[in-house]
Amino acid sequence: MMKSLVLGVVIAIASLVAVDGWASPRTDLESPAQATRDTAAAIVRKTWKPTPRSRYAPLVQAIRKPGMTKPKVLALLTPYKPRMEGAGAGGGGETIVYRLDDAWALECGFSERGKLEVLGVELVESVRDVWVEPPKGFTGVWTTYHANGQRSHEIHYKQGTYDGTNTSFHADGSKAVVQTYGPQGAEGDDIGYHPNGKVAYRGTYKAGKQVGTWTWYDEAGKVTSTKQY
Repeated sequence: MMKSLVLGVVIAIASLVAVDGWASPRTDLESPAQATRDTAAAIVRKTWKPTPRSRYAPLVQAIRKPGMTKPKVLALLTPYKPRMEGAGAGGGGETIVYRLDDAWALECGFSERGKLEVLGVELVESVRDVWVEPPKGFTGVWTTYHANGQRSHEIHYKQGTYDGTNTSFHADGSKAVVQTYGPQGAEGDDIGYHPNGKVAYRGTYKAGKQVGTWTWYDEAGKVTSTKQY
């Protein structure tokens, strides 16, 4: 009974945002100390509650109104304090991804015609990847997490360089990519996975270079393309 009570108190505290100098598990996911990140992730997994899509529905509807321009979009985004997470340009336009919170991102396409008119907008469910750099010359296994407490990366280092199996994970905790590294770089199989667990691609490295036949698959396991190296 006492054990359950203590666990309940820990989880209740974990749900609070950092206040009066207290660290919260969510901020501790960014700690340089592995043990601190591990402990925080275990708590966050129990308390994670993503923002409902409905919170941002009015924002998306407003951006989709005729005549919307980039300056107007930025004005609408101001209350959400977004962070630009990615951008690309091409074909006379640009696409910018704005991080709204730990669970959602907004992808906006703008034209270059006069006032940077909005071409399209999409609300994307995308859990934030909380990357933390290992210390210089680190040797061992370095694990980082998504904002929901699920593992993001599990990387083997030797004196600051990749050495051994490196794995990245989808936000649900399933494997995304598995690679192996040796003294000369990537070595052996490189396998990517769809969120449903099916292989997304498969290839081989030798001394840091792609070799042999690389194959890509759809989520049903059907081959979509191949390339010979």
